[in-house]
Amino acid sequence: MRCFLHRLFHIDHLLVTVMTFIIIGVFYVFLKSVDIAFLNPIAKGISNFSLSDVYYEIKQETTVPDTCPLITLVDMTELHSRDEIADVIDSIAACEPRVLGVDLIFESLREDLGNNRRLAEAAENVAPFSVFSCKFIDYNAAEDTYMSKTGSFFTSDNRIAPAAGSENPILPVIEAYTNVKSRAESSFIRELTVERKWDGVNYYSMPTMLVNLYTEGRAMDKRDRLINFLPVRFPTIRYDSVRICEDLIRDRIVLLGTMHEEADMHYTPLGKMAGMETLAYSTLTLLEQKNIREVSLPVILLLSFIICYITQVLQYFFVNFTENRPEAFFLFISSSRIFLRLFTFAWMGFLTWLSFILYMKDEIYVSMVLILLCIALVGEARGFYIATIRTLSRFHDWHFLRNSLYYNPEDRNKGKKNNDSSPSVANEISGDSTGADNPNLPMMN
Repeated sequence: MRCFLHRLFHIDHLLVTVMTFIIIGVFYVFLKSVDIAFLNPIAKGISNFSLSDVYYEIKQETTVPDTCPLITLVDMTELHSRDEIADVIDSIAACEPRVLGVDLIFESLREDLGNNRRLAEAAENVAPFSVFSCKFIDYNAAEDTYMSKTGSFFTSDNRIAPAAGSENPILPVIEAYTNVKSRAESSFIRELTVERKWDGVNYYSMPTMLVNLYTEGRAMDKRDRLINFLPVRFPTIRYDSVRICEDLIRDRIVLLGTMHEEADMHYTPLGKMAGMETLAYSTLTLLEQKNIREVSLPVILLLSFIICYITQVLQYFFVNFTENRPEAFFLFISSSRIFLRLFTFAWMGFLTWLSFILYMKDEIYVSMVLILLCIALVGEARGFYIATIRTLSRFHDWHFLRNSLYYNPEDRNKGKKNNDSSPSVANEISGDSTGADNPNLPMMN
């Protein structure tokens, strides 16, 4: 038992684990510091990878989605005239929604001033319970703020000089941004932002503002979070069927926007999705407070280190067990490293399954990228470590080397033979290649 514990907690396992992290760190620094064009797609693919996509895909294939009773989508993709859009807004208002979110931006005045005025009147009528979309642009990383904003023509920060004799109404409508991602470098939408700075002032995102109005100012955590993409069906109605579907609008959060506009499509864990639908998922995440709790980076690093150590120990005992068994079957297994790889693959599958259970049952997301990378590279790190031990053993008889699990006395014997057979420096200078005639001369060690 004592011998088992000695091997279980041997320093070799710790050093192999540290070496695994060194290898990963070297590769990371290399990829960050060297711009190699043909590796860019690989780096981008790794940065966009998340096991949450796999989890949601499995859930989508195995679950019949429930219909959301809180949020309804109104699709007006086919509409382009502002007076027709104003009619749709009036129709929605007549059905008495709790909150209306307009995922549309009317940037400038058009030549048809009547349509502009008509749209402004509709926006004013729903102003007390509605949120209109805007976009933040020109991000200043040094000050962590956006410098510019694009919104509809009837908002105070987007006033455009009117034509002679026309009106340009400034309405007290609520605006919220819809275009800011939590991770701007990612092409996928997985997270929602709660607030961002524009011109030094904090502004809410549209999902946050919709929930704020719906709950009458309920306090919420302002940190970015993962969107809960567990499959759910949002009732979606056409712009010309609003009055018919009044029961799907009354006392609900209603989003007005486009469902089939290619320019407003985004990639999500559930596939390509309309921007308005991603807003619906974000709003539902905040509303039900069922946001996914993401394990922090320090905890991921600690988990990765522990699991890497356990992987090294498991692989060591697997190899040690198979090599010391006399049966032909175990001889075959120890001679073919494919079984060690299959064993490691099963271990990776088990850990991935555990993370899946945590995600689905407790809504805790553990990023497995670093963990799986450690498991994949621990064998390479061990090979490098064994090579180091064997090389040093040929030239040194250190206590640390002799105590290693990978120490081979034959390596030391070979080193001694090489030293004994190597000529001394003095003999090489004198031309005597053997040194046998002058045994008092020092030999090279």
